[in-house]
Formats: sequence, C-alpha cells, structure tokens
Amino acid sequence: MQAIARGEFNVSGMQNKNLRRCLSGKTGAQVSRLLKRLRLHGLIRKVGRT
Repeated sequence: MQAIARGEFNVSGMQNKNLRRCLSGKTGAQVSRLLKRLRLHGLIRKVGRT
C-alpha cells in the first residue's frame, strides 16, 4: 500500500513495471494479481485508453 500511495503514481498512473521497482521481492505475475485484487475491492480503478 505504501508503494501505491506514492505521489508519482497520481500523475502518470500505475504500471506493473513501475511497481516492480518499488516492490523488489515480487515478480510481474505477483504484482498483476495484487493490482487485480485492489481493482476488485474498489481501491483502484482502471482507466481505459491510457
């Protein structure tokens, strides 16, 4: 949650590759699953065509 709350993601949005830099112990698949869980719980939303 601390990685997502960083201000740099407010401007450009979150991408898997950017989050992996902050979450050094996670693989790409693990980060994807985390993002999916956050979307399902309504904590983040996906913006189309970005």
